[in-house]
Amino acid sequence: MTIELAWIVVMAVALLAGILSGLPVMLVIAGVPTLIGLVAAAFGQFDLVYFQAVPQRVFGIMQNALLIAVPLFVLVGVLLDRSKQAERMLSNINRLFGGTRQGLALAVIVVSALIAASTGIIGATIVMLGTISLP
Repeated sequence: MTIELAWIVVMAVALLAGILSGLPVMLVIAGVPTLIGLVAAAFGQFDLVYFQAVPQRVFGIMQNALLIAVPLFVLVGVLLDRSKQAERMLSNINRLFGGTRQGLALAVIVVSALIAASTGIIGATIVMLGTISLP
């Protein structure tokens, strides 16, 4: 096993341990690679110059014009939730598939396909349906 592969394995194990320990995922995903990079730099396996690219990448992502629409998609999700329209769709489709063992799962898949096609953001749909479909 090469040293690069060993660092990848160490980082994967550290990511898994951090997530399973209950730490917030955003901190684990940001912190573990940073710590692994610093430790690898101490052993001479990583050049710290690569850390200088992080602010440029973050600023480039923040300049993306598509991110302007994200609050509007969240608003659509909130409106569907508050008007109980998504809940009605889920209960009606659940009644349609209710005779089967996997009725709720099929209902969630169908409703998520309908809502995701209308909003465009899959993550907001998953969060909304997760809160609606849980008993």
